[in-house]
Formats: sequence, structure tokens, C-alpha cells
Amino acid sequence: MYTIVYRDNRRNAVMKGMRSIFTWTLQTAESINKFRIEKTTSLLLIALLLATGLLFLPFALSDQSSTSFGTLGAINYGGGSTRPLHVDGKWIKDDLGNVVHLYGADRGGFNNDPYGRWEAQGETYQGGRGNFRPTAVRYQFGVMQSTWSFNAMRWTFPIQWWAQNTSGFRLWLTQAIMIASEYGIYIIIVPYSVVAGTSADAMAFPPYASHTGASNIIPDENAFVDFWASVATSLAGLNNVIFDLWNEPNSGNQPVNQAKADWQRVWQRCIDAIRAVSNNLILVQWGYGTGPNENMDWITQYAVTGTNLVYSTHMYSTSMGYAYSPTATYEELNATFQRNGVHQVSRTLPLIWGEVGAVSSESVFLQNLLRLLNDLDIVGYLAWIWAPGPDAPVYYGLLQNTGYVPAPNYIGQIVLDAVAAAPRD
Repeated sequence: MYTIVYRDNRRNAVMKGMRSIFTWTLQTAESINKFRIEKTTSLLLIALLLATGLLFLPFALSDQSSTSFGTLGAINYGGGSTRPLHVDGKWIKDDLGNVVHLYGADRGGFNNDPYGRWEAQGETYQGGRGNFRPTAVRYQFGVMQSTWSFNAMRWTFPIQWWAQNTSGFRLWLTQAIMIASEYGIYIIIVPYSVVAGTSADAMAFPPYASHTGASNIIPDENAFVDFWASVATSLAGLNNVIFDLWNEPNSGNQPVNQAKADWQRVWQRCIDAIRAVSNNLILVQWGYGTGPNENMDWITQYAVTGTNLVYSTHMYSTSMGYAYSPTATYEELNATFQRNGVHQVSRTLPLIWGEVGAVSSESVFLQNLLRLLNDLDIVGYLAWIWAPGPDAPVYYGLLQNTGYVPAPNYIGQIVLDAVAAAPRD
């Protein structure tokens, strides 16, 4: 049972009908799968539900403040096996005091499909476009949990889909997060672009987002803060969701120091807005990642404050433009970490690698990197990406190019072995 609890009593009259529509839609989506309603009928039913309720949700739920995103309110979800997380020193812990490490993979299903593109058993890559099937979602989570021992996934998506609730995106994102909890999997959600179907933006607000139409969705930094307030309010009742404010924020073609100052100011505002409604973990990152000539000094030089903050970075080899050798040794990587401040940060703050990846020619680099991360006992890492590869059809893909869910390819097996050997408490 999914129950929506609205925080603003002033809107009770408007929300009474919307509450029923949203709860009914969630239950109906499950029922369509459970009772195998004929496909055409089920699609018409979902379309009717979305047309009568969810498509108007952003407008019906809008506050009288400057935000234009609206909110679903908080969702109280009684199912699942995940527990609330918090930061204690350099560790992530659950509400029982147990140390929790996060290991998993990034997934781009919500990049190009508002339903999440969940391939069912035996389907080819991208065979799940255009509809949301809970059985397919559960099937993939089951493999992630049982075969890969994953307890975390990181999902990228464009802001436009949340802002406009494209094809009911908010519903499908929420339901997928709920299903993940049933398998003990935490979900990191992270926007990477403002407009769907475009490449990544440096940051979400002008002048860092320059794709056509971006300023209509995020006209200024206030709108970006409002976006995160909307997301956090809507998902605050899900204890397995983690908020990653932006994928690889950088200066774009703007002066670096000005960009870092803008990042610090806006990220602090987003953290404050989220903390007003949610205590869920927040991932904080500046830049593309940790390279041999890049360090972690942004954490202190452009510090943000707040509770339950986890610091994130990414790391690849030469194929992604990083200066690490494809055959970098454990000792070379360790010396670099000593030099660029990774060791120092990992001793005092919760540090996670939100992306690590390699093509087939970089397997030595990846194997040594993951062994080093395990020895450092950071709070976790996620491998890019849950897709066929590693060289084609998707760069860095962890899976073989066969029917879903494929066995791990050579790069995927390195990740699987590293996770099996990783610290768990």
C-alpha cells in the first residue's frame, strides 16, 4: 500500500481528490502487472489515470511560493528492507547504528525514457522502452542483488521530465525506487541535463546550461533550488533515496573561480532547501572527478555545510580524458591519492566514488583502482554502467551483449569480484 501524506493543510481541499488519484494509480500499475490485464486495456487505463490526475499534478500541488515545480507531498511507504541512513563521522550508518557501504552501478535508463527502460527477461538492450513493467523492474533488481551483491544504484535523468512530468515520469521514478527497497537497494538520483535528449550541462542554471529551451525550465538559480525542494518533498518518505545534486558540475566555458563560487552558493541553498523537508543523504561533488593533477581541495576551499553530506568523485582512465595510464599500478594510484588529498579526505569524511569505469584496454587500471578503494575502506563505489559493453554497444558497459540480464563481461567480472571482496561493516 502506498499512502500520500500532504504537508500543507491549507491545500487539503484540493488534495483530497488528488490523493486518491495518485494512490489509485500506483495500486493500479501494480495490479496491471499482477493480474496481467490485456496490454491495450492497461495502456488506455494508465493514460486515462494520467490524463485525469497526474498530468495536472504539478499545477494542482504548486505552493504559493516562487517554485513552479509543485510537489507530490511526502510518501509513506511501509514496504522494503532498506533502513534510514545518516552520516556519523566518516561513515554511513543506518538507524540501528550499523555501518553501511554502498556498492553498485550507474544506470542510464531514465536518460532517454521517462519509464526507465526496464528490459524484461530475455529482451535485448533497450527493449523495455515506452512502458513501465514492475515485473521487469523486479527481475533486474533481483539479479543485481543475488548475482552482483549490489545494494546501490545511481540513476541519471533530465530535469525537464520532472518539471513537466513527462509521460508520468514522477510516478515511474517513485515506483522504481520503492521496488528497489524491496531488494535492499539504495537509489542515488542525479540530474545531468536540463533538457531531455541533450548532452550534459555544466550546471543547471544560466550561464552554465546553454541548450535551447533550458532557460524556460530553469531560468535562474532560484528555479534549481525550487526543483530540489520539489524532489525532496515528494520523495522524503522513501528511506532508500539519496540526492546527488548534479552530475559532474563544472565551469563549462565560464571562469573557474566564479563557477566554483556560484556552485558553493547554489549548492548550499539546495542543501538547506532539502534539509527543510528531508534528512536523506545528499551527495556533494565539484568537477569531473579525481585526476592525477586534480585534488580534493574544493571540499575545504568552497565548503558547504549541513547534516548527512557525503562527498563524491568520479574516476576513469585515458578513454574518458583522464591522465591515468590504462595499466596504472596499485602503487602508482596510491601515490596519486596521497598527493591529491584522497587519503586525507577518506580518513575524516564519508567519500564515495559515484562513477568508476573502464573499456577493455583499461582492465588493469580498473582492477587496481577497485582494490585500492577496498583497502581505503571508503563508503562505497558505483561502476559505470549497467549496459552491454565494454567497448560496444555502450562504452564502459558491464554486461555481455546478449538477452537480459546478461552475464558480466570481462570488465563486469572485475567489478563483481571487487564488490565480493569489499568491506561490508
